Amino acid sequence: MTAYTFTDAERAVIDLITASLSGRAESYFQSVTVGPGFPSGSTGVASVRHVQVELDGTPAVAYPVTERATVRVTCWLSKGKRTDVKAMAGIVQGLMLAQARGGSSLLAILPGTGRLVDADRDTGLSFCTFTVRVSTQPLPVA
Repeated sequence: MTAYTFTDAERAVIDLITASLSGRAESYFQSVTVGPGFPSGSTGVASVRHVQVELDGTPAVAYPVTERATVRVTCWLSKGKRTDVKAMAGIVQGLMLAQARGGSSLLAILPGTGRLVDADRDTGLSFCTFTVRVSTQPLPVA
């Protein structure tokens, strides 16, 4: 009997966003970083451009076919950039949902919660967050 594990949904979404943003002309995507966690060293920084990707959990597993995960995507920009961060998140969300398949490691990407925009109470940085639901590819365990 073959045992299976599943693609790391967080890593797969990071890779997908990174590839999708490559070469974008919008100013907020210039020198953007993509990864888990809050943008390091961002307190007091004038120009933060970060897309944070975090696994929110795996509410469903259809073993050995797929694992369904919820992934939270949060776009961060400098203080006072509310309009830009909403646009940034909208583009990231649209690029992700336009993928019928998220590449070889993601079988599907579906919308989750819509965009929510605010400012971080500690740093004043602008952020906009949303979730997607992804179905991951099974991987045989050697």
